[in-house]
Amino acid sequence: MKYQILTATVFTILTLQTACTKDATKPDLAPVVNVKPTGTPLKSTNWSNSAKEEFTYNSDGSLKKTIGGLQNAGGHIRKFSYQNSVLIDITKDDIKKNKFSYNTAGQISNIEEVVINDEHHGSRLDFDYNATGTLKSMKYLQFDEFKSNLVATSTYEYDGQGMLTKAAITYPAQPNRKIEYYFSDYSVELQFLPWAVLDFWHLVQPDYTFFNYPLLSRLNKLPKKIITKLIVNGTLQETKTKAFNYTIDNRQLQKIEYVTDGVEVIFNY
Repeated sequence: MKYQILTATVFTILTLQTACTKDATKPDLAPVVNVKPTGTPLKSTNWSNSAKEEFTYNSDGSLKKTIGGLQNAGGHIRKFSYQNSVLIDITKDDIKKNKFSYNTAGQISNIEEVVINDEHHGSRLDFDYNATGTLKSMKYLQFDEFKSNLVATSTYEYDGQGMLTKAAITYPAQPNRKIEYYFSDYSVELQFLPWAVLDFWHLVQPDYTFFNYPLLSRLNKLPKKIITKLIVNGTLQETKTKAFNYTIDNRQLQKIEYVTDGVEVIFNY
């Protein structure tokens, strides 16, 4: 299914989260991240593994709802809620919910993921930014009504032009284990809707180092090559390379080819 393929292949990278629950969204702030699509709105996506997703919008251009699933089958529904043009939550099939909080600069400070009617237990990503606005770190936590537990931390490095070049995940419970990601061979400039490639069920996972909204929403180029290295006790244990091709027309993303995995997705406007 689309969402499983994305989790395993969409750039094969992921994130982390921090702290316990709080619902301190700042609806009076103008969001730094773009919640309104630019250019011609994306109408649908079609995946070569028979998955599809359709997108509908509010009158102000903000994303209202997505319906996704297998071709010729019932779809899963994501509903986007705003306050003063700021995204505050997403509900998924009225089962799961993601809640968004913002810092004083209008950047997403954390994303919680809970089951509706049990919002005292869940997981969370916390985000910290550089002075330039690029993502500096991401932490993944699991929480209940009594405590929170830090599971993983991702950190990010950029070149002089602000392009992401490296990310790394470390684990407090496994201090001798580290995963490094190297990004290179970027596409030409483009516009794309991050929600089209973000997992339907989960926005919060410990390994969403690349596959997270605050990072993707600021990218105007995408890497064609990602190298993943597993390091244990300071020794390289494994190296994997993922390759991608992008079809871009007038700065609009038309197609992604996951070359390594033999999967592609078509974007319809």
